[in-house]
Amino acid sequence: MIDYIEQAQDALKTHKFRSTQVPELILSILKSGDWKHRDPSPKKLEPKDFEFFPEFVETERPWGLQTEFKELESMCRGFVQVELALTGAKSKEGITLTDEKFKKIKKTERQRNLERLREQRADLFKKVENEKLTLNNALLEAGFIKQRAKIQKSPEGFAKYIIEHFSSKQKEQIIKLLKGK
Repeated sequence: MIDYIEQAQDALKTHKFRSTQVPELILSILKSGDWKHRDPSPKKLEPKDFEFFPEFVETERPWGLQTEFKELESMCRGFVQVELALTGAKSKEGITLTDEKFKKIKKTERQRNLERLREQRADLFKKVENEKLTLNNALLEAGFIKQRAKIQKSPEGFAKYIIEHFSSKQKEQIIKLLKGK
């Protein structure tokens, strides 16, 4: 009989390891620059040189990590320093890419916001980095984004939103539209 609980325990143990160790290892790889020239088995395999980190990530083992770059970014989400390092590693300046899938790799909105916060509001960036503030709350506090309005999906919810956010003239126009005039 299959012990699903034991399998789940093992999977969670592996996931917990991956979720903390992988980001630290990726940061170390990026900082060292060892990924740029790979000679995993001297005199047995041909060495490979890489200019673009995502290409290294997706290259088969033993030269690369043999993992989808998006999956790697997903594993590193929430580790601010790693996310920023990966953002920098996406830079294509001075690199000629021939593979179309690598040309499509761009910074995510989260990565752009982290960079902007680091450059323009270092105080708030430190709070995000130390997990004392969420990125969204830091962006709100910095004035980079506005608070999103929440509307309860009910007539009362819509009415409350209209009362709080519309002028008298706009409210009159809504009433006319609702009456079909």
